Amino acid sequence: MSRINLTLQSLKELDFGKITAEYQKLLEFIVKDCWERPNDGKARKVVLQFEAEPISDGIDCQGVTARFKMKASTPDRQSRDYQLGVTKHGHLYFQEDDPNNPDQETLYKNDDEKGSKKE
Repeated sequence: MSRINLTLQSLKELDFGKITAEYQKLLEFIVKDCWERPNDGKARKVVLQFEAEPISDGIDCQGVTARFKMKASTPDRQSRDYQLGVTKHGHLYFQEDDPNNPDQETLYKNDDEKGSKKE
């Protein structure tokens, strides 16, 4: 086996390409997010960070302990706002037929969960 100098190009040779494979997964993740939410104009990011800690014999640097950290960031996902009711016992509630009006009465008070009248 020959020695390979670490460069951005040779990174694919390190540990059977695990670093570049993980980077590619994160890249695909942010592209998918762009595809799913094209109207969110905020930037998506993939960061590849390289850290090197010196290994010393007390006098000289004998080598480094290297690690790669990768992180993807996308804009936060957020639902629309809902108006929820509150009870004095600390519970939140909603009306399934009208999520923005928790106190809305149902059309038929005897309706079961499927909307059919109870006998």
